[in-house]
Amino acid sequence: MKVLIQYKTSSKVREIADGQQLIDVIESTFEISRNYFSLQKYDADFNEYVDYEYPSSLEEKTKIRVVDSSPNIDYNYTVEHIDETAVSSHLEDINPEVILNLKPQWPLGIKLPIEDFSRQLLEALEKEKNLTWVQSSELVSHLANYAYKYKKCPNKQERLQICEELVNRFPYLKSEIGLGVGGWEIKLLNKLKKIRQSDPSLETELNRMKRKASSGIVPKRMKLNPEKGEVNWAPDHIEGEDELSQTTHRQIMIEESKKSISFQNKIKTKSLMALTFFFRRNSINNNSTIQYLKEQYPLFFQEEEQYDELQRLTAVDIKESFKEVKAYSFQLLELFREKNSDSLKDIKIKIEAILQSSEDENMKSSLGLYLLPYLLKEPVECFVE
Repeated sequence: MKVLIQYKTSSKVREIADGQQLIDVIESTFEISRNYFSLQKYDADFNEYVDYEYPSSLEEKTKIRVVDSSPNIDYNYTVEHIDETAVSSHLEDINPEVILNLKPQWPLGIKLPIEDFSRQLLEALEKEKNLTWVQSSELVSHLANYAYKYKKCPNKQERLQICEELVNRFPYLKSEIGLGVGGWEIKLLNKLKKIRQSDPSLETELNRMKRKASSGIVPKRMKLNPEKGEVNWAPDHIEGEDELSQTTHRQIMIEESKKSISFQNKIKTKSLMALTFFFRRNSINNNSTIQYLKEQYPLFFQEEEQYDELQRLTAVDIKESFKEVKAYSFQLLELFREKNSDSLKDIKIKIEAILQSSEDENMKSSLGLYLLPYLLKEPVECFVE
């Protein structure tokens, strides 16, 4: 039978066998996932579109309307943790800040993997004996493996949570210095680094070069194990996401990008940017052009999304890092003023003009950051206009 399918401003006539085939035809025709639309059928008696109960029977030349049901996420809804499978199937009830790292959810309550402890280690802990080097190493390994199940690069607060649970369970392990867990946290940090270094799934070919040889021969690229913030250089694939769902995500983001920034649904776009992180990183690692990225991920070039992408990539809050450096901005300006160089005269004149003419304290304090490349022995001219 023939049916008329309407989606947004597009109308297509398609041949289908029955209602069972309708969904597949819609997905292939409009390249949208069945997770993100509902259907309505035109009722001639009421002269209205009514909800279509898929896969009930259809008549010849039925009019079907595809209703975009991509989710609007409630700003007031918060979740502490999410399941990756749930993320892949829909975007409802997602707090985008939770999924920046795209790793399994960090547990609400830390549960030590005591069942994995060897009999000798457990006996020593219960009898409050001083641990041997072997026992201490085993204990830290168990803690690191427990953390690694949830995140490949847990932050300091998360590492401290595990260590605090350890000394709560076995109080005699608590140090008298500081919080009493600093030593255990450092051991855990170092053990996690070793695990990441030996994890073959994290290997990635980075565009890093050795210093150019004096002969002028360009060195080969080096294949390195990622360290620290590089853990998401080639992030894990989210279960349930495929090219079709990614196409739908990109279409939604492209439509959002056409709106004025003040009218964009930021919660939705942040969630979609997180869900497309794996595919976007693959494109970038495969040397996609800037033009391609602008076409496929236009929101990627917004300032706020750049901050989020860096946090997904490095597990570091770049804004907070800038704030910490910014506190020393005026001292950096003074250091720059003290530099005597004829090549810097024009730049100094521009900077002084900005300082005298502008009342924007935020811009003044940012000048110190612009001068960092020079103070770090890098060219500065391109940073000051």
